Amino acid sequence: MNRGEGYGYTASHSGERLDRFLAARLSGSGFSRNRIQKWIEAGRVRVNGEVCLHPGHRVREGDDLFLEADEPRQGLVPDAGDLDIRWRDSDLAVVNKPPGLSVHPAGGEQGPTLAHRLLHHFPGLQVEENARPGIVHRLDKDTSGLMVVALSSAGREAMTRQLAERTVHKEYLALVHGRPDPEEGEINVAMDRDPRRRHKMRAVRGEGKQARSSYGVLCFFPGKEASLVRIRIATGRTHQIRVHMAHMGHPLLGDRIYGPQAHAAFKRRASRSTLKLVPRQMLHSWRIGFRPADGSGPVTLTQPLPGDFLRLLLHLQKRTQRVGITGVVGSGKSALTGLLSGDKLPRWDADESVARLYAPGEPGWEMLRRSFGSRFVPDEQSPVDKKRLFREMSQSEALRREVETLIHPLVLRDLEDFFRRSEGWRMALAEVPLLVESGWQRGGPFDVVVGVHCPDALRRSRLQEKRGLDREMIRSMESWQSSQGAKLRGADLVLTNPGDWAGLKSAAARLESVLAGLRRRRLRCFLDRLRQEGIL
Repeated sequence: MNRGEGYGYTASHSGERLDRFLAARLSGSGFSRNRIQKWIEAGRVRVNGEVCLHPGHRVREGDDLFLEADEPRQGLVPDAGDLDIRWRDSDLAVVNKPPGLSVHPAGGEQGPTLAHRLLHHFPGLQVEENARPGIVHRLDKDTSGLMVVALSSAGREAMTRQLAERTVHKEYLALVHGRPDPEEGEINVAMDRDPRRRHKMRAVRGEGKQARSSYGVLCFFPGKEASLVRIRIATGRTHQIRVHMAHMGHPLLGDRIYGPQAHAAFKRRASRSTLKLVPRQMLHSWRIGFRPADGSGPVTLTQPLPGDFLRLLLHLQKRTQRVGITGVVGSGKSALTGLLSGDKLPRWDADESVARLYAPGEPGWEMLRRSFGSRFVPDEQSPVDKKRLFREMSQSEALRREVETLIHPLVLRDLEDFFRRSEGWRMALAEVPLLVESGWQRGGPFDVVVGVHCPDALRRSRLQEKRGLDREMIRSMESWQSSQGAKLRGADLVLTNPGDWAGLKSAAARLESVLAGLRRRRLRCFLDRLRQEGIL
């Protein structure tokens, strides 16, 4: 090859098209076959000294060919920025694109882009008319993760064909608002460009281009109202995942374009530190599978989460440990709750909640008046007659169950509100005498239920001495509840109250250590699951 004003060659065999022959010889010089065809038609190629204007001209062995190819490369200047290359051969490479990096120049985004970095790391890349060297598919600027790039014409053709045939496996991880229901499914909703905002896509019915995605919820974060979702796309439409998840009612966290209302609501309820962890739409190209251009066995790669995504994920996983404390009357529930909270942690008492609900005008008061007239609420100004209510409930199991059916849902709602208000603390404590009787230990709002055990003779004597209750009153109060054995069988952990302050304090310290261990275990289990899935 002689290089002066351009490129010179001698044809080595006959019958090949002129444009194909030159494209093969220039495959490492950054010029595409399309560009070469235009140069031929512009009269920039000579065959045996004569200008040839036909890209399909068949060369003959021994022909002297000369191409004048001194045009600039569309102003695309190589950039020496970092490029995380996960895999490559002579035709294709897989790179890990960081968030915040555009794939190629477009609109007001001129660089540096991934395309500029590709030119630096792979100097022989073809530079197309649209200044997209090596680019065969794209990721949004703020989307991180795996991309395949073409290093040769053969690589470009192989990937273009596989993408068109939809044989490329593309799987993403996303953090979305809410909890998709059902937790697994397929979204088959066509898309087209929004005619009023050309930078935006939209879901349409009966029109547009086919777009198909499938998804599965990996985990839901209660209290944070967010889910980690795995999404596979069968088609590759612009913004497909963002549009499809928004169409489902679960836009991506940080997506201000397709989830403006959800993002605004998230900003209102999230702390400032949480908002700092959501700088972009939380989408990551996690797994990709394809066949190399040489036809060898399939290549499948996964890319662990980038730092910003992982930090947010761990923040969402970190939630208040919700501890329920129960036991029979006089077992020491309140004393234990006070020791654990130390007047620093949030605490809630079911008896106090019922007292609030029974205040005039409150939901419990309204419920009793509507259900029983003036029987327990004499008039619109009077509070609930608790003594009469307690007496009649003690005498009638049917009445007791009827009242509990009315009041327990209100108490549960108050408890759930308390736990929502307590988000951000390491632990929140709820004292609930009828926790087991209500069935809240089974799939209820608690992470762990602690049953307080105190020997019956000891606690009854203490009730008589400290509260002045006689045996009949104690028996009446106990008749409302399950036996001590039944309550403890419904608990996750059992603490024995020895009956003295020093002993209870020591037992509370041991329990606190166990609860801390459960919090650490929950984090380890979460991380282990992510590792098993290949997410870490």
